[in-house]
Amino acid sequence: HAEFEILSNQNIEVSPHSNRVLYIKLWEAKWTTKRYNFFPDERFTDNDIFIFEHKMFSKNPLIEVQNRSNSVLLIDRNVCMGKICEPSSHHNLNFLLTEKELEPYE
Repeated sequence: HAEFEILSNQNIEVSPHSNRVLYIKLWEAKWTTKRYNFFPDERFTDNDIFIFEHKMFSKNPLIEVQNRSNSVLLIDRNVCMGKICEPSSHHNLNFLLTEKELEPYE
């Protein structure tokens, strides 16, 4: 089960309530042609910073950083932004449903 850290490849500043794209790199690995699942580092999400796949598996890999906080976000080069993991063959998906969306019980 392969897992690789995603690191920032540049220094950026993200203003409050704005988005920026950020060049990234893999820690001690080359980009793969296989599809991996991306998991942002929880330190960001815990502070109203959201990280999305942008062009992660392209020639010039990018992610999108969304700053929903009221503070300026400074990201230095080589900061861990998250990780990619090889999808598991028995990966379970969970969906949140409201009571209205459930079928009537028969």
